[in-house]
Amino acid sequence: MALIGRLCSCGRVVHGKCEHCRKFKQASTQDYRLTPADRGYDQEWRNLSKRFRQANPLCQLCESEGRTTVASEVHHKIPIRQRFDLRLTWSNLVSVCGPCHEILERQSG
Repeated sequence: MALIGRLCSCGRVVHGKCEHCRKFKQASTQDYRLTPADRGYDQEWRNLSKRFRQANPLCQLCESEGRTTVASEVHHKIPIRQRFDLRLTWSNLVSVCGPCHEILERQSG
């Protein structure tokens, strides 16, 4: 009898616990022991973030729901911990307000 797997939230078919997610969770926990600059939030990032917010001053999520809110954060659509090479890529960014940023961070876990 063949075992039937389940689809993990990461998109992999697994039997039992997902080993990839376990390792990723462990690695991301260790990431927070590093300084912000070591995690990719260095002067180059701060300069880009400022320019991005100047070009996109309103929260793009609030705008999509008909609200006008000033953006205070720049969020990576694909997190740095998954694709460090995209950390300074304009198309991987979205300007958001603080509350929307918290929601996005919780969703990307």
